[in-house]
Amino acid sequence: MASRPARSSTLMRHSLILALAGLLVVSHISALSMAQADEEAGGSAAEKQAEAAGSITAQGPIGHHPADAARDAAEQVAKRQPRRASPDLGRLALFADPLPIPPVVDAASLPRRDGQSPKVTIGVYNVKRKFHRDLPPTKVYAFGLSRKTASVPGPTIVAAWREELRVEWANNITDKQHMLPVDRTLMVPQLKLGGVPIAVHVHGAQVSSKSDGHPFAWWTNQGERGPTFASNTYTYPNGHAASTLWYHDHTSGMTRLNVLAGMFGAYIIRHPALEQKFNLPAGRFDVPLVIQDRSFMKNGWTFLASQGVSKVHPHWMPEHFGDFMTVNGKVTPYLRVERRKYRFRIVNGGTARFLELVFRAASANTDLTLRNALSASPQLPFVQIAADGGYLPAPVPLRRSVLGPGERADIVVDFSKLPAGSTVYLTNRAPAPYPGGAVPQGDLRFVMRFDVVGAQAADPTRVPAKLISIPAVDVTKAANYNNPRIISLTEVEDPASGNPESGLMEGAHFTAPVTIKPKFGTVELWYIVNLSEDTHPIHIHFAPHHILFRRRLNTTLVEAKKCSMAGGSCFAGRAVAPHRTERGRKDTSKAPPGWVTAVAVDFRAWQGKALSFDPREGPGYVLHCHILDHEDNDMMRPFVLV
Repeated sequence: MASRPARSSTLMRHSLILALAGLLVVSHISALSMAQADEEAGGSAAEKQAEAAGSITAQGPIGHHPADAARDAAEQVAKRQPRRASPDLGRLALFADPLPIPPVVDAASLPRRDGQSPKVTIGVYNVKRKFHRDLPPTKVYAFGLSRKTASVPGPTIVAAWREELRVEWANNITDKQHMLPVDRTLMVPQLKLGGVPIAVHVHGAQVSSKSDGHPFAWWTNQGERGPTFASNTYTYPNGHAASTLWYHDHTSGMTRLNVLAGMFGAYIIRHPALEQKFNLPAGRFDVPLVIQDRSFMKNGWTFLASQGVSKVHPHWMPEHFGDFMTVNGKVTPYLRVERRKYRFRIVNGGTARFLELVFRAASANTDLTLRNALSASPQLPFVQIAADGGYLPAPVPLRRSVLGPGERADIVVDFSKLPAGSTVYLTNRAPAPYPGGAVPQGDLRFVMRFDVVGAQAADPTRVPAKLISIPAVDVTKAANYNNPRIISLTEVEDPASGNPESGLMEGAHFTAPVTIKPKFGTVELWYIVNLSEDTHPIHIHFAPHHILFRRRLNTTLVEAKKCSMAGGSCFAGRAVAPHRTERGRKDTSKAPPGWVTAVAVDFRAWQGKALSFDPREGPGYVLHCHILDHEDNDMMRPFVLV
């Protein structure tokens, strides 16, 4: 969402949704054909060109649009750019702390009692933890097996494929009110006894909606319960693919607050036979990197702006952008690495910041200052082996990786060809807001540092040429193939200032009646139509999806109703096939502004195995923008399976 002069009325945008519902149907068959032809030919010419330049974008739908960036540039700079949260804090020394590795909860080591699946209790505690050597301890709400071991991120949960795990999520927060400013004009729990509500969601898991962390299934330490609360013991069948998931709070109207407060961690599903076959880096060479931008006050406390941009919401901001990059709970840490291959499981745990990650290698014999390290150091290539939904069909060579909030990427980096004493910087150059904002400047460009040490290590691991076979989804057999479901993304703007008041899906509020009712066991074709000016990472609970194509709209003609979808005059280009890093199963996908993103949403059980639960029971599921500031302010809709 962008603060800008109003460009069109919300009512007009909502009327366009109805028009698009009819117009898009006629054009989707030809668009599918074009995208599929590009894919069969090994990718579009634009995609090949972008790849050759080290980009993971194809014709720009995931990346920076020069025209969009230029639009309203003055307003972006004046109102939307990341600001120094606390002028009295100043800079923090880069690379002052070693990278911490979160504790591990290994489901395989948990006891089984009475023939039931293993169970573990993970609590969330109000504790203090240090984010930087020179900062006082920061108060956080942290997950852990005990108050003493609670950490940010929380413990990495490691489960085995198709081995059920039960987690009792215990709310041990004794605070009477949240430590961050709560905007009570949003759909936050209206508590009578006080406290901090939580509802834990394992992002990417296919679970019963009773165990999905429904936004209204919250509970407090004081005993209050949300309207859809059933139990705080959740069951995870882990029946989908081996993958890197993550867990985080999902309380209605407060997700951004609880995630900033520390309620998140990695959740890994392993497939031992598959991983043994692949022989990828493992053990201490398999490292989770949970990246999040944060702001701090001089006393160490987390800072969140408390003055909103709208009279309607006094504390809500369209996006929170932190002043410092943290990895595994430390500000710009360092990691000593051997001269061999490493697997990094990257999670974008930020509330709103996109990541455009680049590795820069500086030789030990090169005298480089940090100022010119970004431009003078060569890029270190790497390969991506997995995305949100697990392994890709084949490794994808890259020089940069773009991840929206909530997205994950498993990559392999080979340090073996670098001499001992070399330094590798992991940097971020994604504009904020994305894609039309400013590129990070100064220390904010640095995410972490890798120090290459020792002689070249014996390394028996490899990156296989092929990974897994992902069954194709025949979208022509989708239940609604001739009538795609339109998921519109729009903003509600203050007519006077142009500042956003909220974001909507389908032109409706979250609490409006349920309109999305897919039949369990089917596949649906969805068109995500982004009529806003931001890229939105769209997360669909329960059901994995496959990106089919993206196609740019001429929004000026569309808004003026002076074009024909059937004739193709509403589009500004051809349908673009997804990049190879997006051709696996996804649970979160980028929907760029002014584009239609077509996805096949799979409401069947993963890999054809019967589920241990009935997904038609319970409160149902949700889909939403994973910019948490947007999710908290109505850019979320419910759906139920029938």
